[in-house]
Amino acid sequence: MRNMRLSYSPTDSDVRQTLNILGTYDLPFGKGKTFSTNNKVVNAVIGDWTWGTITTFKTGLPFQLTGGNTTYNDYADGGIVMSGVTLKQLRKSVGVYNIPGRSSKYIIDPKYLSTTYLKPNTTPGTLGARPWLWGPHSFNTDMSMAKVIPLKAGFKFSLQGEFLNATNHHSWGTSTVDSAVNDMGSSFGRVSGQSGASDGRVVEVRANIEF
Repeated sequence: MRNMRLSYSPTDSDVRQTLNILGTYDLPFGKGKTFSTNNKVVNAVIGDWTWGTITTFKTGLPFQLTGGNTTYNDYADGGIVMSGVTLKQLRKSVGVYNIPGRSSKYIIDPKYLSTTYLKPNTTPGTLGARPWLWGPHSFNTDMSMAKVIPLKAGFKFSLQGEFLNATNHHSWGTSTVDSAVNDMGSSFGRVSGQSGASDGRVVEVRANIEF
């Protein structure tokens, strides 16, 4: 109770590292490009396209392991008792682990999901460990293809296709994780949903006339 450092905790949005990679590339097809043809129709179809991407890598969001009991004057969760495993080991074990026959995943190495290592604190009048872990990292790639066609009298026609989560890569968040150790035998350490509301690939097409 006198170790004030234990009173600090991360916020729900505490993403420690984020890497964004943005790029555009003019494809080498069409009139005057590396791969050119004298066929006007072919040049009009394949020429002057620009490819773009936004790729994002993020470390995971935090979640707290709880014991599921109120052992200290009904003040707060009583915490957990760790045996044979350190907090550093638990944090390094976080990942995405398949569960045979289920759509949900483990986000803590299943070897630690045992009362051998983790137990809820049940001693009245005491507070156990209340550790924070950070969930699995997320990776997402958005892509686009765009083409601008000049028209007469200052008009131009633009066509763009956007591919959100182009690789259809699932990112598992922590909002649905069961982190109460007293659920060890049923659902502890499992996550049932992805980090985004629309986690699958989304394709959008947009056409504009600009003047």
